Amino acid sequence: MTSDRADLYAWIALLALLGITCASAYLPMGTINAVVNLAVAATKAFVVAIVFMRLGKERPLIRLVAAIGVIWLVLLAGLSATDFAARGG
Repeated sequence: MTSDRADLYAWIALLALLGITCASAYLPMGTINAVVNLAVAATKAFVVAIVFMRLGKERPLIRLVAAIGVIWLVLLAGLSATDFAARGG
């Protein structure tokens, strides 16, 4: 029963975050819009990983591998952003 309740709360949270994303598309916030949408996307990914992938209840090795995947993604995105900035894009 607890798992069903957590799934329901996660679903409601994801719907609320979807609403925030859709609403921010219509607000003229300039460059802040990208920051807000990236933060909302990261929050959605965190909710999915913790609740639906059950990473909160997995063994430490599984959580470590998931964290390494996130670190690798951040590293690649950072290196791509550095290359883009160095080329004057």
